[in-house]
Amino acid sequence: MFKRIVSFVLSVILLLGCCASAVAQSTEADRLVDEKEYLLFGALYRAQGVATDGGYLYFGSNQFVGQLSDILKTTFDGDAVCINPDAIPFEAKMDQCFHVGGIDYHDGKIYAAIEDNGYYNPYIAVYDAENLELLEYKRLPVGTTADLEPIENKEDIDFAKGDIRMHMDGVPWVAVDPARNVFYTAEWSDADRLNVFSLTDYSFVGFVELKDEQGNAVVLDRCQGADVYGNMLYCSCDIGSEQPFMAIDLDSGVMTRLFDRNLGDDAEAEGMCVQTTEDGVFFVSQYYAGVKVTVCTYDVSDLVAPVEEAKEPVVLSFFDKIVAALRTVFVGMINMFSLTLNKAA
Repeated sequence: MFKRIVSFVLSVILLLGCCASAVAQSTEADRLVDEKEYLLFGALYRAQGVATDGGYLYFGSNQFVGQLSDILKTTFDGDAVCINPDAIPFEAKMDQCFHVGGIDYHDGKIYAAIEDNGYYNPYIAVYDAENLELLEYKRLPVGTTADLEPIENKEDIDFAKGDIRMHMDGVPWVAVDPARNVFYTAEWSDADRLNVFSLTDYSFVGFVELKDEQGNAVVLDRCQGADVYGNMLYCSCDIGSEQPFMAIDLDSGVMTRLFDRNLGDDAEAEGMCVQTTEDGVFFVSQYYAGVKVTVCTYDVSDLVAPVEEAKEPVVLSFFDKIVAALRTVFVGMINMFSLTLNKAA
């Protein structure tokens, strides 16, 4: 009960907007065109992944209270629209999962990577983007055999027989590829390949081996979030103080470094998504520092060609903001009531 009360109180505080401040900047040298800062609970709800449907932003986060993690829907201006304050499926909680990491949007749904502290139980959960209700979820394998049969448990992996690790370092992010009807994951640290799964039934499809432009094997390190746009997978990496964006060609597996954000040693780069408007193509990402999360927008129009119809961000009227706030509180109450019934059953 205490966890549910805490979650509800945090939801109300978020909706009152007492935690957010916004600062607009234009810095051509590092591509930063906008940044918004969120403090305390406003930061708590935005501390991990970020995704967009073109009109809204979606955030995933670990609330650091028991096993509570949220999915939050906002406008690009930062106004809360809807929240699921207790987003982790009950079965995943029974597997000790507590962390919602990188997320992605596709076809009216939010896909979220969920993991436990020991990285034994990686999950992908799917939510309705309209109201953020949980739709389905699936536990992913932690490895494969040499002939690519999925391995479900760490203790069954035998590297001497050619078994391949898949999620032994967790599932920090998920990225949907609509053109291929698959989604990608990878190890958080030193991943030499992408894992590929069917979007239809979550079955394992294969790997994309990573290489540089000369064909040498390379690794994707400390990737916190990724997004497919066109034929490329764009990745947000928390490497050193540079925190670069990486690009992976999904046909060849060639990985290149796009540019560095240079956020500093005290910042932790988190998720990212690609936003297209009539003004160009942008990366939206956030970083965490202390009690503050900063959501940044970078202009990448000269690096990334638009491949889909531009969509303008939604702007809520004052009346819409009130309705959205009331709706969000109501949904949060329903979610908590449903959780109580499930546990009682």
